[in-house]
Amino acid sequence: MKKYIFFDNDNTLTRSRSPITPKMARLLIALSKKYEIIVVSGGSHEKQIGPQLGNSLRGKYWSMGQNGNLCMDKSGRVLWKNDLSWMQKLEIFEYANKIIKQKFYPYKNLADLVEDRGSQVSLSFVGNTAPIEEKEKFDPNKTIRAMVLKRFPFRSKSVEVKIAGTTCFDFFIKGYHKGKNIAALCKEMGWKKSECLYVGDALFKNGNDESVIGVIPTKKVRNPSDTEFVIADLLK
Repeated sequence: MKKYIFFDNDNTLTRSRSPITPKMARLLIALSKKYEIIVVSGGSHEKQIGPQLGNSLRGKYWSMGQNGNLCMDKSGRVLWKNDLSWMQKLEIFEYANKIIKQKFYPYKNLADLVEDRGSQVSLSFVGNTAPIEEKEKFDPNKTIRAMVLKRFPFRSKSVEVKIAGTTCFDFFIKGYHKGKNIAALCKEMGWKKSECLYVGDALFKNGNDESVIGVIPTKKVRNPSDTEFVIADLLK
């Protein structure tokens, strides 16, 4: 029997950087009465997770932003925070600059491509705050970003990169991915992994949900509509 339901955010609970629909909010509120809800996102809690989930869900979910490297309980108490060092960020910025120069996409705002979130840096090929319709057209099958990583591998002793969201590469401390951080939370709270379930859209090679495979049971979805069906099944 499941007791702890972990969700990715963008493309799982919401469209990229968009608020959840009223229907999804109602489903999550109902789910929170039966299960512990944990949101594990590449985004930050302050700028993405909290605003996207909205006030109606405040206090009803655990927040694991930046691939779980900033973990907070339902009250907002910080359990841990794993920040990148300035030298690690320099490595990332140098690589990002090399990728940007290749001009894989005719971006409109150079300053919007790289976002430093503290525990994670995100490189968006289109722009972190670009219109959602433009972002969703860029790389729906993740093939462009997979090709970029193959042609321009990111090599670092202490930082790793994963394909994330609709347009991004996520960079964080090597080994401090979603899988490790979910395992750490389960250990901290004494939760049985067999009683957990992770729902996400990026459970593919080099996706930022891939590291969860083998840590707790997983369920792949394509979009928030798929997630609504998963939640409905859990509520039966």
